[in-house]
This record gives sequence, structure tokens and C-alpha cells, in this order.
Amino acid sequence: WANARGAASAKFRQQVREAYQSTCLVCGVHLPATSMNAVPGVDAAHILPWADYDLDVVANGICLCKLHHWAFDEGLILITESQGAYSIEIPDEIREALARDYPEFSLAHLSQYAGPIPAQRLPRIPQQRPNPQFLQRLQQA
Repeated sequence: WANARGAASAKFRQQVREAYQSTCLVCGVHLPATSMNAVPGVDAAHILPWADYDLDVVANGICLCKLHHWAFDEGLILITESQGAYSIEIPDEIREALARDYPEFSLAHLSQYAGPIPAQRLPRIPQQRPNPQFLQRLQQA
């Protein structure tokens, strides 16, 4: 899908990966492109879905490994902001529903990252950090 969107999508992916130094915001795994792998192992994920908002700006992007991209898109983890500090949360309703209906679901792996996000995982340029209004709008959707 991203490739079908052309140059704007490629530019967005490149800018987000550069801003985050090819490091997952959630777990901190660093998976850049190298001479051994042409494709980075992290994705440039949209906060507000591109299909709904057509918003390819770095402040609407976060760099995530494949697992955390999936968990973010599925709403299993949330990224929140308060007074300039960012955190990972697992919504209570998700935690309760999975414990009740799918006790074998491996929520422990996601839970280990709940809490404050280390500042060094965020882009150095404040304007490139996740836009708090976009994060709030996503949670209201």
C-alpha cells in the first residue's frame, strides 16, 4: 500500500526513520538499513491514519518495530503525552478483555514497555515528536 502512494510515502518513511534514528519508540530496538540489509527493520507508522487524514508529516509519524506497529495499529498499546513527556499505555479495557477472553494471549511482552518512554528514543527536534493533538484525536476515534 505504501509503495503505491509514491514519492510522498517514501519521503515520509525516510524522514520518520531519520528522526527516530531507525529505532522503535516502544522497545528501543535499533534496526537501520545496512550493507547486509537494504530495508530497515522498523516502520514509519502514522498516528492518524493516512487513509483518513492524508497527513504525511513527521509529527504524525512514529518509528516502530513490526510487532509494536501491529500492536499500535490494533489499539493494544497507546502512546500518550503529558507536559512534554511521552508514555506507553495498555488500555484497561484491552487488558481486561484479553485476560477474560484470551488468557493465553501474550500481553506480558507488551506490558513490559508500559510506562514512560525514554527521552533518547524521541526525535531530537521537538517539532518532529508525536503531535499531542494527533495522539489525542486517535484515542477519541
